Amino acid sequence: MSVFDNAEIRARLTAAFPLLFVNRQNELIIHPKRNTYFRLDGVESELDLKAKILEWCSREASKSIYARSQQYHLNGINSFLGTDFTPEEMYEIYTYLGNACNHEKTLRFIESGYDLSALTEHTGRNCFNCAWGGKEDEEFGSALVGHCWLHNGEAGFIQPPKETGCESWKSGEGEA
Repeated sequence: MSVFDNAEIRARLTAAFPLLFVNRQNELIIHPKRNTYFRLDGVESELDLKAKILEWCSREASKSIYARSQQYHLNGINSFLGTDFTPEEMYEIYTYLGNACNHEKTLRFIESGYDLSALTEHTGRNCFNCAWGGKEDEEFGSALVGHCWLHNGEAGFIQPPKETGCESWKSGEGEA
């Protein structure tokens, strides 16, 4: 059973996003003209649904070139989640969670009660504890791929495998 089968959730969702419908490919279309959608496959709980909404609607809610579309998405997200995010806050959300770049972080953000400081908390391997002293780019946030893309293109730098941890970097592995 899909979470969308829950009448209360479906009513809240359609109230938040009046243009919403589900197509034959099991895609939840939030806004047809702006092509905002996500697949409902694997969405089994309200937490899953909230995560998909943040991951796939935050871009249009934060930086759409159309003011009406931005307002539609921002109002819909705030209505469904029971939040009051500003466009600036939504841009931060998109930076760290957009396009499902870090699903675990999305879940932590929701479970924190939408505490914006949870977006910049770093756990596990990332550029903030890399021996090269890399920092995540403000525009792309945690959407970065690989261990530390900021060093790509530097003389003598070899991109390590994605699974390489920071301890390997500190020991000199991966250097040219």
